[in-house]
Amino acid sequence: MVIIGSGNVATVLGRKAVSAGHRILQVVSRDIAHAERLAGELGTASGSISDLDVSALVYILAVSDDALPELASSLHLGKAVVVHTAGSVSKHVLDRVSRNHGVIWPLQSLRREHACIPDLPLIIDASTPECLTLIRDLAESMSDQVRVLDDEQRRKLHLAAVISGNFSNRLFAMVKAYCDREGLDFHLLLPMLRETVDRLSHSDPSGMQTGPAARNDLETMGRHLDMLEHDEDLRELYELFSALIAKDRPWDLPGRLS
Repeated sequence: MVIIGSGNVATVLGRKAVSAGHRILQVVSRDIAHAERLAGELGTASGSISDLDVSALVYILAVSDDALPELASSLHLGKAVVVHTAGSVSKHVLDRVSRNHGVIWPLQSLRREHACIPDLPLIIDASTPECLTLIRDLAESMSDQVRVLDDEQRRKLHLAAVISGNFSNRLFAMVKAYCDREGLDFHLLLPMLRETVDRLSHSDPSGMQTGPAARNDLETMGRHLDMLEHDEDLRELYELFSALIAKDRPWDLPGRLS
């Protein structure tokens, strides 16, 4: 296979492919230095799009969503299997690249700096049933969690991933900044956060809600809002989420929490 791209997704999928016994013929990137670095790690050649190796059976386009249309317009790869790795881009962006095209989207937050690769669910789709069989075989060689979703399903799952993953991380960053300002150790919260996430594997989150809004503890919520007097963003989020939690309960939050 050939990997086009040299960022986080290209690096992690390249490592997984090599571990699964696949042969990487070339790493291609607009940033030649990055291509050379990843190619060196994977034990293969590097290059630019102008000297693309056209003998591969599989091409993985691990580039940004914005770069996919322009890249696809410059590629014509015959009968090779060509996949992109984007969660929110249709497989049809590759219609003119090859008849055999599709998607392998890693549903995970990936960082090439991390030596340990986390669990890596792969969401796949393809242009034809025959191509889907090939892409599924490739995906299953790199992950034991492979699911087939069409473009619309994948877009919706991508939205769910952004809200649950990216938004929660932003909240963690805000809470850490609050802890730092108040001289508190943010890491003391980690056991609670891990337990909250671990429960999701066997329980519905709607049934696990705790805290003052869930028990209609207006006195505690009022004190919390007073403590956030000088942190407008956290205060706004506190009011918003408390109101959302209360919507699932047999009471309404009055005044400034409504």
